[in-house]
Amino acid sequence: MATDRHATVGGRTPRRVLRSGCVVAILAAALLSACAEHPRSDAGLEPAAKASPEASQFVEQELGQLRSPFTRETVLELNAIVARSLSVIGRFDEARREYAASPSTAAPKTLETYASLAVEADSAQADMSAANRRLRSSGEPFNEAILAAMIRFVDGVSEEIEQEVEDLVRVAPEPFQ
Repeated sequence: MATDRHATVGGRTPRRVLRSGCVVAILAAALLSACAEHPRSDAGLEPAAKASPEASQFVEQELGQLRSPFTRETVLELNAIVARSLSVIGRFDEARREYAASPSTAAPKTLETYASLAVEADSAQADMSAANRRLRSSGEPFNEAILAAMIRFVDGVSEEIEQEVEDLVRVAPEPFQ
């Protein structure tokens, strides 16, 4: 039976799809930053806009002229926080698979694992909140959409773990009670 892996479940998009989108946005920000720091050498080549008057009016900047939406330090700080959340959600997904494969043997350690991961997720969430406040008060230019995607991803990891723990405790057998 064929299924659409991006189909909504109960009117909601599956979290793995949302996580994928957030990670793509974050990697795009890092790529823009890298491009701004290491411009390509186009020595001897004319940009398309200069080479042909008929060229698209939208080609007005060369790659070396693009600017990063964040400073290098901010990109490193924010990406480190996002990387921590990505690590947490990866380990959480693995713990969830282990529990689903054998609930009776995995049950005793599942909540302990989830609790540990929740602490890490909450720490990353607190750090992202502090970085957000610092960035906004610094006057440093930044891309609002990319920052919002990063915050949404980090917050989502914490919320997903919290929701899973609530669901597990609600329907769990006696060892979780």
